[in-house]
Amino acid sequence: MPCAGPERETRRAALNVSASKAAQQTAAWRIECFDIARPVLQRRAVVRPETEARLVVGFVIAICLALAAFVVHALRGVRNDENFAHVLAAALQPYESTVGKVRVAGDEELALLDGELRLSITQLPTERQRAHFHVRARWTGSPRSNPEACLMGVGPDERAQFANAQLVFIENILPPLLSIVRKTPLLSATPFHGTEAWSVPDRRGYSVGYSPGGSPGPELNDIPPFTGLTPPADGLLHIAKVVLLAENGHWLRTIEIDGQATPIVDQVWAEASVNGVLALQFAAFEAHDAIEDEARRRAALVEVERGPAWLPLEDPCPADLLPASFRSESYSIEACRGGRLRDCLDECRRGSAVSCYGAALGAQREPVRAAGVQKLFLEACRLGFASGCTNGAAGRLLGAPMDDCSFRTFDAVCTRARDPWACTMFGRELLHGVASRRDLGRVRAVLVDSCPEAAASDRGNAVGDEADAGKDGDAVGEADFGGEADARDDASARGEGAQAFATGAEEAIEDPACTAAKRLLEELDGIESAAAESPRTP
Repeated sequence: MPCAGPERETRRAALNVSASKAAQQTAAWRIECFDIARPVLQRRAVVRPETEARLVVGFVIAICLALAAFVVHALRGVRNDENFAHVLAAALQPYESTVGKVRVAGDEELALLDGELRLSITQLPTERQRAHFHVRARWTGSPRSNPEACLMGVGPDERAQFANAQLVFIENILPPLLSIVRKTPLLSATPFHGTEAWSVPDRRGYSVGYSPGGSPGPELNDIPPFTGLTPPADGLLHIAKVVLLAENGHWLRTIEIDGQATPIVDQVWAEASVNGVLALQFAAFEAHDAIEDEARRRAALVEVERGPAWLPLEDPCPADLLPASFRSESYSIEACRGGRLRDCLDECRRGSAVSCYGAALGAQREPVRAAGVQKLFLEACRLGFASGCTNGAAGRLLGAPMDDCSFRTFDAVCTRARDPWACTMFGRELLHGVASRRDLGRVRAVLVDSCPEAAASDRGNAVGDEADAGKDGDAVGEADFGGEADARDDASARGEGAQAFATGAEEAIEDPACTAAKRLLEELDGIESAAAESPRTP
């Protein structure tokens, strides 16, 4: 199992010190046992029959063997602290809410996710203050796959080496591996679809940032780490690893697939602003990107049009679906486009909130019934994606004024998740809604949550035109909130407001919400200025 790159060192035979100590101690105890027993046996043999002597011999031997077994067991118990599988199992205990109960089989295998994922750990000979491991995964969902990662732990002694290897595994290997098994971003993993800068080319999977400590140099922020790699086309689960070493003003790049070297070894890759820095990045991937698969796209649209059978028939109020906590997950507007929509629906069914949301956005671009899209937004909401709740509430407003359900949803999602469009929609209703909901005193704080940059705007800057705009709030609202949400011709301006970002550019979704929030703040300034200038009744 040769690893590649700067981690390669001259291998030397590993000495299993703990095992050697155990064997020596066991032998010593046996010698002591028989030394103690010999004179007793000799004396008893003279005065006892031969059969009784044999019984005594057997009895003493049994005691010695039991004592030897106890010593070996005790030494092995101490050795658990020196065995990487046991060290890793202990380190994973704080993550049991994600990985499930961790079970150790022997000294080389961990079982996670209730046995769905098994990790076999092999320790190779130590290399110049480097502990060297290979971690092979077996996943019940893809029994033919054997993804593997080469892992090094650096330090002056075994304890420090194990601690370093444990950190790399938990922060860099485990997140993408768990995510691809569960089909949802877990821990620090980010999904990719083969076109993003951080992706394995033309493959679907998950990756994490550089280790240790993020991007090792600003010049690497926009350079795809796996560019030029030709990944396996077998559709199985694999682990890719890129190793970067800053040396003599350049980054040297090496890529491994499943712990094996690829043709990319010590490649001069980019100019380096640092020197002597080693950085790693891991990714887990499997399926070929399906964006061009028209048959998969059509089949997925039929399912959305009919309403996925695995989703509830009723459409509850999103405010009644809000989870105890919201997920912090990034998404790409391209994630579920074309044939990818089929993948997103499958992942949504398995419990991926971001895939439910992405599927709703992807289907929203197509000529399908709004009801199917609405169900996907609600499922994303139930699973903890805040914008799914916002869009689910906005979906109720098409052609109708804001109802109590949507008002409660925007309020809760803005307050708890600081979702930009939820805050903007809630703030607009506080400013221009029915009399029982208007609360000018709260508008500014709510809209600043939607657009923090707006906090710097001066009150009263717009007394002229802005004050006039404040008198015609609905017209301004329609101009602002109509946005790009033209996928539904019969939608009212208010309903389109929270949907606008769904068909917008892939950049930060805060931009259109922030634009709308700033306009509303200008209206509020105009209203407050006009109120301040009006003559007061004694």
